[in-house]
Amino acid sequence: MPVSYTEISSSEDIYDVLVADSTFMGFIGTIQFQAGTETALLVAVAENPLEDIISASGVLCVIEKYSSFQSVRFLGPEVYVDQSFSMRLTQFPSEPLYLRAAVERLLHIFPGGYANPLGAADEVAGQGQYFFQLPKWPVACVE
Repeated sequence: MPVSYTEISSSEDIYDVLVADSTFMGFIGTIQFQAGTETALLVAVAENPLEDIISASGVLCVIEKYSSFQSVRFLGPEVYVDQSFSMRLTQFPSEPLYLRAAVERLLHIFPGGYANPLGAADEVAGQGQYFFQLPKWPVACVE
């Protein structure tokens, strides 16, 4: 199958790539809000996008709405600004557990990305969490 690369310039680009990847979406669970049940893939706009959550199952993926920036100084007076995006993945109770598989799929979709586990499992963190950082000026590998 031919592979192409899609430039990522916004959190919405990340969302679109992930929604189109049936393998990744197979790992994503559901969250129930007071207004109804939704797929557990979100672009975080609010400070606390899950404040009205009633329950969750499977893997929750929250894409940070805004990217982070870092300036890189060259030898002369020029400065280059790097941009990067991040996501948080949380495994809530379900069978089977897909957190590791979801993280590994992200590593295939976003070459150069890295994932770090966050803390220990508890009621707030679910059954495990990962922080996923896309590389600076990322691309998505689309099959």
